[in-house]
Amino acid sequence: MSISSKFCTIGLRALLAVGLCVLMVSGAFAHGERAQLAGMRMRTVHWFDTQVSVTDLTVGDEITVTGKFLTSEYWPAQLAGLEGGVFLNVGVPGPAFIRIRSRLNGVPMVRSTRLEKGQVYEYEVLLKARVPGRYHLHPLLNVKDSGSLVGKGIWLEVAAAPGNEPFVNELETMQGDVINLETYGLGAVKVWHIIWLVMGLAWLLFWLVRKELFIPRMLWVQRAKDADENPSDIITRREFVVAGVFFAVTLAVILTGYLYTDAKYPTTIPLQTGFIDVEGTLAPEGALDIVVEKASYKLGGR
Repeated sequence: MSISSKFCTIGLRALLAVGLCVLMVSGAFAHGERAQLAGMRMRTVHWFDTQVSVTDLTVGDEITVTGKFLTSEYWPAQLAGLEGGVFLNVGVPGPAFIRIRSRLNGVPMVRSTRLEKGQVYEYEVLLKARVPGRYHLHPLLNVKDSGSLVGKGIWLEVAAAPGNEPFVNELETMQGDVINLETYGLGAVKVWHIIWLVMGLAWLLFWLVRKELFIPRMLWVQRAKDADENPSDIITRREFVVAGVFFAVTLAVILTGYLYTDAKYPTTIPLQTGFIDVEGTLAPEGALDIVVEKASYKLGGR
């Protein structure tokens, strides 16, 4: 057998192996709460009574996630605490749902909050299905400098809307206009992408036509240094002019965009960076005193 025939045989076998791997791969099922370290699961936030109002729904239907959690008094010393900032959230693969509202102990969670250790909090999150599919939904807390602390996950089945109609997320603005947040502002996004794409291509085209890219200019700079000459002398007057024109056009585009946006949208709201105060509930005390002599943690698989 010739060398070329051997290479062809090896290539065909490799393609066959890759094809079999693709066909044999199964779907990945996420269990986020089991992926966390044992110390994080047992010494941070204890989730319980997690429930959802419905597990089978269609695009556009609403679902309520409720439950409670206890913030541990034995918070790990190496982990940032709850005093820095906490945001109540849900974990789901991708933007499959939109959040309509959320409450923590009855307080609207439009912004972040600070929690106390050793307290019980009851949460409620109202969502609306956006994308059809099968999802593993988790309640979670986004803790500043610590990351996400995930609770128990529940499987949800989201079916497509009748007639496969697109999801609509309408909202009435302060001026009384009704807009669809799914498509609002997409035109402006496309225009700005086109503007900067054209600017970038024009800048690259200028250098491509001259055939003076990185390697040739690097060699020129090196030769100038070896000859004790000024490397900046390779920059011609024409290049200075072209760079100045691009700089001026860029500033003009940015200023024009700012003035246009300021004139079109005169009413704005400040950034929401404050904290909301939420009072916790003391954990109930039992009639028994428990002394821990030994503790073990077994991860039951992922």
